[in-house]
Amino acid sequence: MSETIKSVMQEIKVRPLDWGLRLITVVILGLSTYITLRLIPIYQNLSSLEFRVLAIESRNENVDPLVTRFIQLEERDNALIEDVDEIKIDIRDIKNFLNIR
Repeated sequence: MSETIKSVMQEIKVRPLDWGLRLITVVILGLSTYITLRLIPIYQNLSSLEFRVLAIESRNENVDPLVTRFIQLEERDNALIEDVDEIKIDIRDIKNFLNIR
């Protein structure tokens, strides 16, 4: 073994608690780095989804008045269709009364 390794081994024997704490610190830093690297893509996906949700919400705010307007127009359209049907019935009754074919 080289001199450096021997001196480190001697130091570990003399102060095991210090070296144990250093080792634990290095392991914790390594684990936190690993976890951080694993969580970064998830965070980016969440940010992307948040942006999409905000875009959908802003689009829906613009759509609500249009939906209301569409419903009103559909009700008017149905009322006009009913009026036309009534007029057709009236015309048929008048033709029958006057014996017109």
